Amino acid sequence: TLLCDGLLTSHHCHPVESVKGFLSGWRADQGEDFSLINRINGKTAITPEGDVMMSSPDFTQLMSQQRRMFDGAFTQSYKTLNEDRRYTGLRTPWIMAGTLALLASDQSRLGDRFLRVFIPRPSDGEEDDILLQVFNTAKTLVKMRSNCKPESTKGEHLSAAQRLTGGYVDYLRAEAERLLTAVTVDDGEVAATLVACARFTADLRARPDPHRFREEKHDTKELPTRLLHQFTRLAVCLAAVLNKRTVDAEVLGRIRRVALDTAGGQTLDI
Repeated sequence: TLLCDGLLTSHHCHPVESVKGFLSGWRADQGEDFSLINRINGKTAITPEGDVMMSSPDFTQLMSQQRRMFDGAFTQSYKTLNEDRRYTGLRTPWIMAGTLALLASDQSRLGDRFLRVFIPRPSDGEEDDILLQVFNTAKTLVKMRSNCKPESTKGEHLSAAQRLTGGYVDYLRAEAERLLTAVTVDDGEVAATLVACARFTADLRARPDPHRFREEKHDTKELPTRLLHQFTRLAVCLAAVLNKRTVDAEVLGRIRRVALDTAGGQTLDI
């Protein structure tokens, strides 16, 4: 949640929390489109508390729309309008943070577009350091009068860290073309590793629909093309974010970790 709050200090990120849908059929007299999809296109959607959204009765519909938006195009037809709304060239990445309860929203059967990243529990020593920092921050803030500024509710150091996070996002967006074109990729080793990760993840997250156990079903494994596309883009972007000029062993190690996290579940445990 704290990381998401830092990302939202960038104007390239947009909060998505309590929402019923990404599209609206209403337009003002001037023809302005009030759909959320129109406002977040070209930005990164940020959901600090994914568990809250998951409990919404509209969650299934939102995920259905998100899968189509991820593919870059979406068309909506309305029974009360004599027109279709078609959106193309969409770029709407989405970062959703939450607890392990999010795993209950498994969409692998439908072609899940999300990659998963688990943040491991801190070691005993790290937890002691974190708790001591929380104690010192709370001790300072309880004596401070709130003035509606982040520094008076979160502390100066945390507020500065969140501003730096948003600032780095702004820098990456401003210099994206220069940073990404400078990254070189070894077509041999890198391609073999990413293909293996894509196949592994597709195999391990394939599972039957638990709600259709009484029906005749035709469960299949997804073709790992989308996963390979995601892992390839992630590898190049990670290299740029880490100020590297090549997709090296460290970057590939992170991709393997993402592949394992995305494939997580009972099958991987077995």
